[in-house]
Amino acid sequence: MKSKDFEYKDLPKRRKEVVFYLLKNRRSSLLGILLLSILFSIPFYFWLIYSRYFFMNMSDYHPVNFVLMNAFPGLFLSFLYGVGLSGIFYSLRRLLFMDTLRLPYHFFKGIKESGFEFGLFVSIFYIFYTAFDCVDKLTYTYIPSIYVFITIIIAIIDILLFFMLFFVLSSASLYIVSFRQAFKDAFKNAFKGFYKNIIQYIFGFFPLIFLYFYINPLFLYINLIGVLFMVLVYNVLGPLFNLPIAYDLFDESINKVSYPKYYKKGLYKDEA
Repeated sequence: MKSKDFEYKDLPKRRKEVVFYLLKNRRSSLLGILLLSILFSIPFYFWLIYSRYFFMNMSDYHPVNFVLMNAFPGLFLSFLYGVGLSGIFYSLRRLLFMDTLRLPYHFFKGIKESGFEFGLFVSIFYIFYTAFDCVDKLTYTYIPSIYVFITIIIAIIDILLFFMLFFVLSSASLYIVSFRQAFKDAFKNAFKGFYKNIIQYIFGFFPLIFLYFYINPLFLYINLIGVLFMVLVYNVLGPLFNLPIAYDLFDESINKVSYPKYYKKGLYKDEA
C-alpha cells in the first residue's frame, strides 16, 4: 500500500502513533525488511532449536562438553544474527523518523555502518547466555531436585540481559559511541519506567523469548513451524513495538541536549 505524504501539521505527536501508521500504510516495507532479515536470522534460530533438541537426546555427553561443543557455531551464528539486526534497526529507524526508505539499499547501509558493532554486542550477550545455559544443564544432570528453581532464576536473568541488549542495540542504531558509552547509556535508560517497559518488551518479543527458553523434544516440529510463522515475523515486529520506547527515552536523556537533530524527529514538535 502506498504511504500517505504527510504535511508537517499531519505529523503524529507520539511515536506509538507512527507505529500504527506504519502497520496500516507501510506493510510492504515491513515485509521487505522481514524478507531481508531471514538470511541472517534463520540459521541462528534453527541452531537454537536443534541444539536444545540434540541435548535432550544425548545422554553420553558431559553437559560442559556439550555446551562448549555447541558454543562455537552458536557464537558465529549469533554474530551473523547481530549483523542482520543492524539492517533491521536502521531500516525501522528511518520509518519511525519518517525518512525515505529504499530497500534493499538502506538495509545494507545499516549493515555497512554498524553491522560489526551489532554482531559484537549480540555475541557478547550470547557468551553470557551460554554460561548460564551451562549452569542450567549441570543442574539438570547432577541436582535435578532444584532444576526447576534454577531454570526459573536463569530465565529471569536471561530476559533482563536481553532487555539490556535491546537498549544497547537501540543506542547503537543512533549514535557512534564507544563500547563503554553504549553500555552506560543503555543501562541508564533501560530501567527508567522499568515495570511498564519490561511488560511491553516481553509482549513484543514473546515468540523470541519462547524460543530461547522452551525445551521439549516432543514438540520439535511445532517449534520449527513457530520459527517460520511467528518468530521470524517478530524479528521485525518486536523492534517496531519497542524502539519507540527507547527513542522516547533517548529524546529526554540524550537527544534534547547532545543530538538535537534526533530530538522528536518525525513528530509534530510544537505540540509533542
